Amino acid sequence: MSGPASSVADRLALALLRGLLAAIAVVMALVGLGVLTWAGFTALTYVMDPAWAGLVTGATLLGLAGVLCLVALMLRAPDRPRREGGSRGGEGAAKGAADPKMIASDAALAAIREHPKSSSLVALFAGLVLGVSPELRRAALDALE
Repeated sequence: MSGPASSVADRLALALLRGLLAAIAVVMALVGLGVLTWAGFTALTYVMDPAWAGLVTGATLLGLAGVLCLVALMLRAPDRPRREGGSRGGEGAAKGAADPKMIASDAALAAIREHPKSSSLVALFAGLVLGVSPELRRAALDALE
């Protein structure tokens, strides 16, 4: 393949690889957090009753999760400039939002109607992946243009 299609495919492959590596890193971080939690619990059992050690360990993890949530709430995404006639309200939404052919072809709509559960799972997975990875989102937008 050559031309713009190959560059989009290469960027998509690179974005998928980065997403896979990020997922592996998240799993490894969760395993590491579990090991650290177990080590803390075990160390506390030498000093106090196991029930109290579990309470202290769990409360510490919940406190750290609360602090992370507060930090996440304090972070704000940069304001995006609004486009005139955008897709939210007004005439921009009335033009194409009601027409399903603007979204998919007849064959795709028939496949969605024939397999609604699989289609909803694919849509959920695609939404999660595109929501998590800005690189994949850019590659998908480039492929659609």
